[in-house]
Amino acid sequence: MSNVYVLVEHFYESDFNYDMILPQNVVEKYLRRKAWQGADDEELRRIWGLISLLLSYVEQLHLCSMESLTINDLHEVIYRYAQDDKEFVLEEAPVMKIVALIEDFFSFACKNSPKEDLRSFLHDVKQSFYLQKNFVMPPRRMQDEFYNSLEHQDEVSDEDMQQLNQMMDALLHRMDDFFQQAKYRSDMDRAMTMFVGPDGDTYSRLPEEDQQSFWIGFWDFFLFDYHMLASDETPIRFYYRLEKENLSAAECDILLDLMQAKFGIYAIDYYDVDFVSCHNLLTDEPIELPMPILMDGGIDDCLLYGHVHNKGVMMLNYVTILPASRKLQRRMRQEIFKQYELFKYQQPEASLEAFLVREAGAVRHTMNILAHFAQLNVVPNHVVKPPVKRTGNVIWQLSEEDRRGLVRFSLKFGISKYSAQLVCRLFSDYIAALGQAYELVDKSVLVTAVFLKFAEINGSDVVSIPEIVKFLGTSAEDVFACMDDVRVQLGTVRFDPRYLTEEGFIRSLYWE
Repeated sequence: MSNVYVLVEHFYESDFNYDMILPQNVVEKYLRRKAWQGADDEELRRIWGLISLLLSYVEQLHLCSMESLTINDLHEVIYRYAQDDKEFVLEEAPVMKIVALIEDFFSFACKNSPKEDLRSFLHDVKQSFYLQKNFVMPPRRMQDEFYNSLEHQDEVSDEDMQQLNQMMDALLHRMDDFFQQAKYRSDMDRAMTMFVGPDGDTYSRLPEEDQQSFWIGFWDFFLFDYHMLASDETPIRFYYRLEKENLSAAECDILLDLMQAKFGIYAIDYYDVDFVSCHNLLTDEPIELPMPILMDGGIDDCLLYGHVHNKGVMMLNYVTILPASRKLQRRMRQEIFKQYELFKYQQPEASLEAFLVREAGAVRHTMNILAHFAQLNVVPNHVVKPPVKRTGNVIWQLSEEDRRGLVRFSLKFGISKYSAQLVCRLFSDYIAALGQAYELVDKSVLVTAVFLKFAEINGSDVVSIPEIVKFLGTSAEDVFACMDDVRVQLGTVRFDPRYLTEEGFIRSLYWE
């Protein structure tokens, strides 16, 4: 039986184009390294089987190198690997083992890719197999599918762009119809309140020519930044999960691309006819964006913000242009980082990206307030007391059963799934502070007081929401006394960042 190096020799002799894609000596060097690390001949053959598939696929598509492969291409390579190896199953462990091998080989062979770009690409490859942290094998694509074919075009023709825009418009109309159903009315109303802020009459005061931009901006916020009450998913991810069986392959690909987009704020460095050279206001990372359609014909002293995914066909969704001098941009950056520090009272290890995923709504409002109103500061300054002191040797904790009950109760009263976790945190902190005295407290009074205190912390006037008191049949006097004790025990303040919801973050920016 021929060894693996003879197989490599025969493969390269069969088509001289392979050596132009990746030199034979690079492949042999990689295989020798794996052999030195302990791989036996059978394992080397499996590795070579995957490498030969990659090379054949690149040659079939008439690409210049493996560095031109996309995430969808690697999905197809894994499907072909499964066809060739009848013992291979498309399940999480074996698939991720193949992905790890591809990552290792690319890191060795793709010398021309910048290290950070390659690392980011391979991270996106791994993430493409997971939906809401669950392994999902992406659907297989046909090579002649329209959207899939655009990935390898250096320039998309006007005809293809027109077809792409028509597909996108049709898909957005379907999503609009989907979320206009009565069962999503609470989510739509909540999203609109978060988008416009406490001044809910914004739209009616807009000139007619600005009303279309308002709705485009709202849908951009709703689909990408809003989180559904019951599931905490973004609507675009929620829609994909529920409707993917009813979508075409191209529509699935569009949504999967769009779901990779991240909210970003970009300061303009210079611009040309077709592109704008920018840097991320918060991270200083450079990026080039397509030239947006400008209403005023100029972009000096402006910021761009929106959702960008620079590795897919759909690079960006909708970009808002905001006037802001360099000095104002620095102030915006300072205020956003103040918000980020407040957010870390809830999630101490949270990355800047995690903060933007959760609180993009508040960040949008912060920038708009600073751009349009004469305010030096937007984010309130908080003085928060140290963590709760535990009494005695016993740490009183919220049981899992009680936690589930609080979450169910929260959802019943229109509190989001994410906010319900903050209610549980407030409840847990308070009973930990009470210690043994917790056993003596009327539980109906305690639950009512915690919910009302939570609402008060997030800017609601609790006097105007008596329904929760009536629902539990408790004494208002006892409830308000317990609320005051929560304040004393935990040192809570209005808009306390430890328990601040997404709505609360936005409301705090307008509090006087």
